[in-house]
Amino acid sequence: MAIARKSVFAGVVIALAALAACQTAGPGGTSRAPTGVEGDWMSSDGVATSRFAGGSFSTTANDTGKMLAQGSYTVSGATIQINGTSVIRQSPIAFNCLLASPRQLNCTSSAGQQFTLVRRA
Repeated sequence: MAIARKSVFAGVVIALAALAACQTAGPGGTSRAPTGVEGDWMSSDGVATSRFAGGSFSTTANDTGKMLAQGSYTVSGATIQINGTSVIRQSPIAFNCLLASPRQLNCTSSAGQQFTLVRRA
């Protein structure tokens, strides 16, 4: 009888531990989809990657790793306002982006050029 109780108790402990692990990691054992703009975003053409962190952004060329632009950003709801400097041209840049989904930013430059950034995995 004591052995049966210990086996049942051990089974319950293992089941609770497994359940707790699932709840901590989320469904399927993976973390939730990222939210907000923080993180790395690649241009839809694959040419450059922009990093957003703590109000600062930088963009680097994917082929050479050279910095192309840097500056700051502010978030208001789903709208991201970006201001900075083109490192290559040494001229100011400005963009407005809309967080269309957790994985896509639709952006328009102050000159009216449109482009899309996709969140890097």
